[in-house]
Amino acid sequence: MSALGGIVRSGVGRRRVQTLVMTLTTFTAVLSSVLSLGLLTAVEAPFEHAFKTRHGAHLAVQFDGSKATAAQTTATAHAAGVT
Repeated sequence: MSALGGIVRSGVGRRRVQTLVMTLTTFTAVLSSVLSLGLLTAVEAPFEHAFKTRHGAHLAVQFDGSKATAAQTTATAHAAGVT
C-alpha cells in the first residue's frame, strides 16, 4: 500500500457523509450525461432513418408565377443534374 492510499482511506473514514454525497453526485452527473446522449440518439434516429428511406430532397424550389412561366418551370425538371 502506498502512502497516498492510506491518506485517502483515512480521509474517507473521517468524512463518510461528505464522501457519500460526492460519490452520489458524481454518479448522478455521469448517469444523466449517458442518458441524455442516449435520448438524443434515440430522438434523431427515426428522422434520419425516414430521410434515408425516402431519399429526401437536397433542394426544394418554389417558383413565383408572376416571374416564371409554366414552360420555364417545366424545363427545370430536365436541367442537367436534376433528378
